[in-house]
Amino acid sequence: MQGIGLSELDGLNSGTLAGGVAWCAATINPDDQSRDSSQTSYLERVIGRNRLKLYVNTLAKKILFNDRKTATGVLVEARGTLYVIKARREVIVSAGAIQSPQVCFLT
Repeated sequence: MQGIGLSELDGLNSGTLAGGVAWCAATINPDDQSRDSSQTSYLERVIGRNRLKLYVNTLAKKILFNDRKTATGVLVEARGTLYVIKARREVIVSAGAIQSPQVCFLT
């Protein structure tokens, strides 16, 4: 691409997209090499096997730990009521760009 006059950019989030090229991290479907989304590549396959439960409209308030400092669950709020969701195996904290500052745990 540089041979035809396009410069290399510092990524697609640099704020400058015109006249340049950059590597793009994308999810590729292993079956047919087409572009895929994280939802169809990962989430739908896991949810379909009943291995993942999603709690929508639920705000994580606090990660709960035992005496060995191992996460055992999460205190959440849904519809104005506090609940404890206990983990059988592990606690995964995952937050996106929208309202992720609300996922804030203070000790």
